[in-house]
Amino acid sequence: LQIPRLRELAGRTFNVGGGREISVSLLELTELCAAATGRRVPVTPVAETRAADVPLYLTDARRVQAEFGWAPSRSPRDIVAACVGWLRANEDALLPVFDPTGARRGSAGT
Repeated sequence: LQIPRLRELAGRTFNVGGGREISVSLLELTELCAAATGRRVPVTPVAETRAADVPLYLTDARRVQAEFGWAPSRSPRDIVAACVGWLRANEDALLPVFDPTGARRGSAGT
């Protein structure tokens, strides 16, 4: 939708995201990842707030919705499932990035 209008849209910024309707907390996202992978990562709360912590982030996508009629079409669960599927499908190419020592080469599963 943007390509035919590149000159007209030059310099404009559009936020693209789900907003409040499909937002999830980090804890909820961790649970979705556990459900999709069958693996758990221990999460321990830290009492102090760090400078880089963002207490809440919701994308304001009204501009892209108004300009292009765009709206999110997938749920957080669907998005996580698609990401896990892509990672599994590309595991061989990604393994050197995540395991540069080669310790896991030849092992099955993600």
